[in-house]
Amino acid sequence: MFKNRALLGLLATAVFGVSLAACSDDDGPSVRSKTYNLVATNGAKAQVVATANADSSFNLKITLSSSTKDTTYAFNVFKGSIASTTTDTLLKVGNFKSTANGSAISAQISNIKTVVLPGNTTATKFTYDSLVKYPSYAKITFKKGAGTDSVVAKGNLYQAQ
Repeated sequence: MFKNRALLGLLATAVFGVSLAACSDDDGPSVRSKTYNLVATNGAKAQVVATANADSSFNLKITLSSSTKDTTYAFNVFKGSIASTTTDTLLKVGNFKSTANGSAISAQISNIKTVVLPGNTTATKFTYDSLVKYPSYAKITFKKGAGTDSVVAKGNLYQAQ
């Protein structure tokens, strides 16, 4: 009789342990993010990673896998698609100077909540969901000689609906 109660107690402890482990609060909310691969030149790779924040803002990180020393690269997001000729700036991510040949370079802006949409003068609420639905493209450029832009990488940042 003692063996049956000991076995029953052991079984109850095992069930309780499994139940407690299944209810662990280590499973935080999943972070929504989207990676867009850009079409790059000269064998380099480029990508944009958009990440949603809990407060409806989002972060944007643009990375170029290989750069040329002392070259200043401009990272920007424009309205439209890479097939269009529009250059209405949606987000200026920034300019960054490479410090070594072949080194990776990246730019990031965080907690984006609003943008001034082309044709408007006031900021509009702009969320992660807005970014993945709004027709836009990213472009990485640098200035050549007489001030003309040379495109290093570009790619669309939206999902056609």
